Amino acid sequence: MNELQPIFDSSAQAIYLYFNDELKACNKKFASFLDYKSPKEWAAVSESFPIAFVSEKSQKTLVTTYGNAMEKMIGNKVKVTWKKKS
Repeated sequence: MNELQPIFDSSAQAIYLYFNDELKACNKKFASFLDYKSPKEWAAVSESFPIAFVSEKSQKTLVTTYGNAMEKMIGNKVKVTWKKKS
């Protein structure tokens, strides 16, 4: 994911990239948004993505949307309530 570092570093938006619970990355803005000190600290979380980073009320929506994107190549825009580091 090193080739994406310039995008992560220059983005005005908080962004993350998720392939699976072991292969994920985010920029400093996203890590900070969820109260992590760094993208590295955020990426080191081993708990499953929805449980670690998404509020319970948004988990089903996010998982369903992600499944559709991966299996059916259907993109979507959804509102998600994120879970901050406790």
